[in-house]
Amino acid sequence: MKKKVAIIIPGGIGGGYFMQGVPALEDYIIRISELFDVTVYSMIKTDPSYLPANFKLYSTNALFSSSTIKKVILTTILFIKNNKTKKYQLVHGLWGFPSGFLVVVLCKILNIPSLVSLQGAEAANVPEINYGHLHSYGKRKIVFWTCKHSSILTCLTNFQLKELKKNGFFRKDIHVIPYGIDGGLFTLKTKELASPFHFIHIANLNEVKDQITLLKTFKLIIKHEENCLLRIIGDGECLDKLKDLAKTLVIEDKVEFMGAIPHATIAEHLHWAHILLHTSLYEGQAVVVAEAAACGVVVCGTNVGLIADWGEEKCLTVDCGDYKALANKILELLKDTAKYYKLRDRAYGWTLEHTPNNTVASFQKIYNQLIR
Repeated sequence: MKKKVAIIIPGGIGGGYFMQGVPALEDYIIRISELFDVTVYSMIKTDPSYLPANFKLYSTNALFSSSTIKKVILTTILFIKNNKTKKYQLVHGLWGFPSGFLVVVLCKILNIPSLVSLQGAEAANVPEINYGHLHSYGKRKIVFWTCKHSSILTCLTNFQLKELKKNGFFRKDIHVIPYGIDGGLFTLKTKELASPFHFIHIANLNEVKDQITLLKTFKLIIKHEENCLLRIIGDGECLDKLKDLAKTLVIEDKVEFMGAIPHATIAEHLHWAHILLHTSLYEGQAVVVAEAAACGVVVCGTNVGLIADWGEEKCLTVDCGDYKALANKILELLKDTAKYYKLRDRAYGWTLEHTPNNTVASFQKIYNQLIR
């Protein structure tokens, strides 16, 4: 008999472009559901045509734009109703707020062990763009209370762990568990570092991803190395603004905006690229960084998320917003093939050690530890 686990998420399943949600999240849930009897609760409405694999899925009728209070109330009603017969032995909250907070409250009331896994904005404080729950005094108090009172707390990277400490939260027993990369989907393709140089960027187009720094970096690169192309994959609120900036910088003929694409097709674009440019102001992990490494693409970007964890041993990294330093480092790298291949091989080695099965095994150990 499989042990009964509930997973509460704010979203990321059965929605979004091509109904693919957050691919790494869905992949994790599918895999862990092979080992446990998993029921997922989405705090927002999912597409009724979405068919979950291996797990049960319940969702509220709340929209993404609905108030947090409405989402919490509707999810609580769903959970309490089902728990009367299901009797969950563990509840796992993905994201510390609002889902993680709700999980800890429910588990305290029902005397069930709780697991909270930090993912993104709930561990962020980026005052330049007023981003992150830790930038708000009220949300910071709620997130810190959640992190303190969960039975076990996990985060994605050591960078995320340091951000918690920098913002005033300390707990000794935090587990760092990144999302692993599917080597069957993201396969290694080595290529010669030679002109024309292919750059790629894959992300939602929004302020926190800081694609302004991306385009400024690329402008400086092609000033000294004209035979370069940049492919931008993704959609979002900043798309028109970024297209206008590309025109202002007179690089629009070197930049291709492709929009959102199916996750299953990303590898073929990574196989085209030499370098992944990633210039975010904050990342919990940035799964795309590891996906690029799995495909043999060298990562160059800002010192956040997995890039910060890797450091100069596996990638090129600079402070957030420092497009001049990033461009200069990349220009030097384009002339140093030995360093390029060394960075590529070391980062690829990380992906071999961090597979989806490794991620699931780490959480399986925690689940079994909490379920008595």
